[in-house]
Amino acid sequence: MRNNQSTYLKLVIFLLAVALAFPAAASAVEVGEKLPLFKAEDMNGKMIDLSKIVGKKPVALVFWASWSSESKTKFPEVNELYEKWGYRGLKFIGINVGMGDTVEKARKVLEEYQVPYPNVFDKTGELSEKYRIKKVFCMIVAAKDGTVMMKYYDSVPVIDDNNFLVLKTYEKN
Repeated sequence: MRNNQSTYLKLVIFLLAVALAFPAAASAVEVGEKLPLFKAEDMNGKMIDLSKIVGKKPVALVFWASWSSESKTKFPEVNELYEKWGYRGLKFIGINVGMGDTVEKARKVLEEYQVPYPNVFDKTGELSEKYRIKKVFCMIVAAKDGTVMMKYYDSVPVIDDNNFLVLKTYEKN
């Protein structure tokens, strides 16, 4: 019995040490933090390098899956945001979480909902893990400098002229 308690205590201490050593591993990317940068090929074979976008434009990341009914109901709203703000400089990037999905199913959903912005298929789950996505549908909106300003699960943010101005000009000191 005492040996089991000792083993359990050692495991708890180890897990706490890991969480303290790697705080990003313990929680999701949150409002006020910087976007983790990535390079990935979109589903049309074009390279997306977030480091070449951050610093120039605000960014909206849309995490979704073809099996997610929530994602499907949100695509029309995201498309409306894209139509309103994309031409003004908000860069939209879709990220299919890959888990339980296939490129074929993802392409079919993108076509069905006429998604106009580039999408990455996260087949290894690396991006979903990097951003610590806890639930699909998720939308993260960051200011021009890469600071996360909005994060929504199961809903699409409201962007108006005032908060778009903040997205375009905000720089965290």
